[in-house]
Amino acid sequence: MTVAEQSDRWTVSVNVPGLAESDISITFHDSSLIVEGERKAKPAEGVKELLNDRSFSKEILGDVLPLKE
Repeated sequence: MTVAEQSDRWTVSVNVPGLAESDISITFHDSSLIVEGERKAKPAEGVKELLNDRSFSKEILGDVLPLKE
């Protein structure tokens, strides 16, 4: 996660390969920015997977941001 401050805004960049925007939740609470996403196994229709070594799990990234008083 990268957080950049400009004079009029902050920009947050997060790498979330394999996730759609609708699969991601972003919250801000008590100076903490929390990004949550869940990668689910979705085999193609009509395909029987014999092996899948990719991880499918819920991931949570969180950082405390340096806020100005």
